[in-house]
Amino acid sequence: MPFLEQLPSNEVIDLHQDQNGFIWLGTKNGLGRYDGYQLQTFKSDFNQPHLLTDDFIWCFAEDDNYLLVGTRQGVNLVDKSNYQIRPFPDTEIQNTWINFMLVDSRKELWICTRNQVSHYNSDYSLKKRYGNLIPAVPNNGINSIYEDHFGNIWVCTWGGGLYKYLKNTDTFMSFPTLGANNNPFKIFQDKDDQYWILTWGDGIYRFHPDATEDRMYTHQEIFNEKLHQPETAFFSVVQDDVYGYIWIFGYHELYAFKVADGHLEKVDLSSYMFDYNKMFSQIIKDREGNLWAGAYDSGYHLLMGNPAIANNFLPKLKRHVGFDTNITTLGIDPNNGLWFNQERWGLCWYDIEQDKFYDYSNTNSGVHNIGYILRSKQPGEFWLGCRDQPTLYKAKLNSKREIEYLLAKDLYTPKGTTGNITSMYEDSKGNLWVATTGQLYLKPDSKDFIIPEFSLPNITSIAEDGHGNIWLATEDSGLHKVSLGDKLKPIKQYSTQNSSLPSNNIDKIVIQENHLWIATTQGSILQMDLNSEIMKDFSNSCGMTGQSILGMKHDRNTLWILTNRQLTAYDIQSDRYIHYSNSDESVQINSFKKDVIDLFNGKLYAGGHGGFVSMASSKFPSKKINSNPVIITDIKVSNHSFFFNPQRQSNDLSTRSIWLEPEDNKLEIFFSALQFTATSRIRYAYKMDGVDKEWVYTETGNRSAFYNKIPKGYHTFKVRSTDEYGYWKDDVTELRIYKKPGWYETWWAYGTYITLIILILYSIMFYYLHRVRRSDQVRFQKELTKTKLEYFTHISHELLTPLTTISCVADDLEETKVSPQEDVHILKSNVLRLKRLIQQVLDFRKVENDSFVLTPTYGNISSFIREIYHTGIRPIIEKKNLHFSLHLEEKDIWGYMDFDKIDKVLYNILSNAAKYTPADKKVELNVSTLQKDNSRFLRIEVQDEGIGIDQKEISKIFTPFYVNKTAYAPQSNGVGLSLTKKLVTLHKGDIQVESSIGEGSRFTVLIPIDRNYYPEIKDLSFASDLGHQL
Repeated sequence: MPFLEQLPSNEVIDLHQDQNGFIWLGTKNGLGRYDGYQLQTFKSDFNQPHLLTDDFIWCFAEDDNYLLVGTRQGVNLVDKSNYQIRPFPDTEIQNTWINFMLVDSRKELWICTRNQVSHYNSDYSLKKRYGNLIPAVPNNGINSIYEDHFGNIWVCTWGGGLYKYLKNTDTFMSFPTLGANNNPFKIFQDKDDQYWILTWGDGIYRFHPDATEDRMYTHQEIFNEKLHQPETAFFSVVQDDVYGYIWIFGYHELYAFKVADGHLEKVDLSSYMFDYNKMFSQIIKDREGNLWAGAYDSGYHLLMGNPAIANNFLPKLKRHVGFDTNITTLGIDPNNGLWFNQERWGLCWYDIEQDKFYDYSNTNSGVHNIGYILRSKQPGEFWLGCRDQPTLYKAKLNSKREIEYLLAKDLYTPKGTTGNITSMYEDSKGNLWVATTGQLYLKPDSKDFIIPEFSLPNITSIAEDGHGNIWLATEDSGLHKVSLGDKLKPIKQYSTQNSSLPSNNIDKIVIQENHLWIATTQGSILQMDLNSEIMKDFSNSCGMTGQSILGMKHDRNTLWILTNRQLTAYDIQSDRYIHYSNSDESVQINSFKKDVIDLFNGKLYAGGHGGFVSMASSKFPSKKINSNPVIITDIKVSNHSFFFNPQRQSNDLSTRSIWLEPEDNKLEIFFSALQFTATSRIRYAYKMDGVDKEWVYTETGNRSAFYNKIPKGYHTFKVRSTDEYGYWKDDVTELRIYKKPGWYETWWAYGTYITLIILILYSIMFYYLHRVRRSDQVRFQKELTKTKLEYFTHISHELLTPLTTISCVADDLEETKVSPQEDVHILKSNVLRLKRLIQQVLDFRKVENDSFVLTPTYGNISSFIREIYHTGIRPIIEKKNLHFSLHLEEKDIWGYMDFDKIDKVLYNILSNAAKYTPADKKVELNVSTLQKDNSRFLRIEVQDEGIGIDQKEISKIFTPFYVNKTAYAPQSNGVGLSLTKKLVTLHKGDIQVESSIGEGSRFTVLIPIDRNYYPEIKDLSFASDLGHQL
């Protein structure tokens, strides 16, 4: 039993397998539950002083909900859903030694104490007690209670004989005295419905319940070879499903019997590698058909036959040589024999059918320490290579099982490059290839050995492909392909330098159909397609973990790989592998040896320290029909168990749901297929919805899933397993997990987070916008200051120009004392210009201070426009030699408006047109009226052929102090158009601009001229012309 060091005590009193598949062990110091990987113990201690009523476990029973544990101090109920333990509700049997318990086919419970039988309903309510009310039942004890295949209840008593329960009368009927002591200990019904009674003191009886008293009991004499007398005390019995043997514990020995003609025939157990003379206590059979034998000093797990693999320990050889069997090489003999070399002894031959071995270690003093055995294609012949010298033999067995040596060859050469033999191979043509550490040798069929012209030392393995080419694996130079035609010559080398070979260190090669399988020194398995020379790594597919590969063979679609403690079968077609290991009890050889593997006619043998194993080599095991699902065995949070921690007793596995607290992290889920043979070959796959995107596949032997942290909410954990042959089972076990949200994950917490985020974002935006506004204000102030500076610079220039002109004319007049009309006109024009500039500055100031007041009057608009042109614009037009045209739709247009302010509007627009229009270009002024909303509007349109305005700049031209930075633009003070826009708006009018670079601009002003638009008019003033207005 692999878990004995975990038991609270090695004294195993009783064993039981529950409905889920767990193995329960009762000891003198507590209770154990085994899941195939780990043992969970239950015992009272200073942490849980009242966990069990008593730690001395005596017997078990089970119903659908509870495991019943009988002790010296009553019964304990173990809840199978959460492993909480409580005392049995019937207080009368507490503090009482429980001898035996049974849950019958009707789910009713029977409990046997020393002097009575108590019968309970399925809810543990008492039906009846049977004790002193039945005189025939002695007070000194009840041994056991048993239900047979027909539902009959039998009770065995100490010194009181055998009883049967009668349902119709609710009483027990006694049977005739059994033997001298009338002390039946156990009754048992085998698979053929035959009854056997084990007694304490009178041996074993075949029981015929319906026969007459004199034929009711047939005694079976069991002779103990060690004691040289019959065995008389027996106390535990079970029948296996493989051989049909009845296994019985006697006081001195474990016995196995086969039934023949109604009698027990003893089976020889001497070849089995266990101590059958232990002080055994109880034997049971698990659902896989294997036996568990408890003892007062540990116990055994007996595997009842594995059709896939057989172990042979060669006990006769061990007795012959006086030390452990240790096979260093072997080869299969077609005559149902096995050649092998026993370390420190020599060559032997084993007759497999007769279980007999022949010792040839002393037949020839020259033959010793055989390192290689190669089966020849010549019937019955073998090649034998020595391990520590370059000597080769060819031998065969004659009909008298005597060895005959047909050839002895010393490969030593005077050059001293021979070395020791490392590999031998016989090709399809009967040629023998022998590799040593220093040289390659070839012996053509029926000819002497030859040495190739090329040198190739350290060859480790040899193989032949379908084209007759020979492949040589080396220790340090990769692979070599050679051809044997008229002359032996190399064809190609494959190494890390010229191929995808990952290593030049090759240990073994075999060829399967058109593929070369390669085992490297680093433990990798590679496959090379011999046609395409494409290399693939099959290490993971074969389940390799980097162990040194000691041997490799193939048979049809199965590749066999030998490592120190493991034999692996890889099915090439289905891409599945099976490990046969001494850790899963299928292989009971201590360790394998290098090259100790051979196969022939569908049979494979591999040996080492302890013997050899054999199995069918060509057929991969088929899938078993096994409906047992994976069981969740434990759940740990931060390394604290969910089910075996008193503080976690609210969880119930029967619902397949658990609840996690917000602070629960480092979740580890343990599971098991509860298959106790080949546990190291079983693989698992698991997936947590919402966490794992794909199935997670574990390595063999690993049976847990770990999650450092899982999110809040509902999750489903799924797990499934393979059988021991690598086939995935259909059953998927699910576990629902609910992770409670932390206070910081609740809806009100999220609401708080959102509010805080909004406040933070608002604060950031507010601060940012405030910074932007301040920055904009500072920048605007700087630009305004600069613009104003530029404006006053420009206006100063504008003011100086007419002043200079006036000054010059005045000087001229002073000198000539003449006043020509032209000079007077120039003086008047510049005075008017100076007046307009000063008035523009004053008007802009009024606009900035919102102190401009509209003063509309009635007058002749057409005369007003003509006068503006002649007095204000014409000098500019003529000076630049522009072509000006004025178009008035009506000769006399009368209406209401503030003539003074419209004068400024027209002057600014026309002066800008003249200013930005090159010489010899046109400027047009078109004036008309239109009806809109039952009112008259004046439409003034100024069209020029100037430099134009960029579309990006149009929206800016009415901005105060804006100056177009165009290279061709004349100087401007940046006030005129801004003032114009505000004056038009003051008139409840509108101004529009259309312009294209290089084509000119069109300004359109639209203002109302009806009185109803000007409520400011109180007294009607009449002006006929501009002079009257001024």
